[in-house]
Amino acid sequence: MAVYKAHNRLGRRGRGQCERCAAPASDGSVFCEKHRADVAARAGNHGASLEKRCAILAAQAGQCPICGRTVELWDSVDHSHIEGKVRAILHPRCNQLVALAEATGPQTLERVRAYLWPGRKTRPRR
Repeated sequence: MAVYKAHNRLGRRGRGQCERCAAPASDGSVFCEKHRADVAARAGNHGASLEKRCAILAAQAGQCPICGRTVELWDSVDHSHIEGKVRAILHPRCNQLVALAEATGPQTLERVRAYLWPGRKTRPRR
C-alpha cells in the first residue's frame, strides 16, 4: 500500500470516519455501516453479528454440536448453503466435516460409516 493511502486511512480513523469513505464510522468499528457489512460478509461470519454469535454460543452452552468440546466466539460460523441461515458455531475441522457431509449426502455418509465400522448398526461410543 502506498504511504499516502495509509496516511489518508489513518487520518480518517482519527476523525471517526470510515477507512474506505468519508462517512461516519459505526460505534466500535473503523468502517461505516455499508463497509462494515461488506467486511463481515467476507470474514466468514455469514452475516452473524457479534451479538448474534454470542446468542448462538449461549444457546449451544459453549459446546460444539459435532464433537462436544468447548467452542469459542471466534470459531467457525456454520450455515446452510441452501437456506443461507446460520446454524451453529463449530470448530473449523467440524465445520469442514459438516460441509463435506452436506455436499455428499446421507448415502455417502452411510457408506463411510460402514467402511469405518463394519458390522455395526450404530455409531461407536467414545
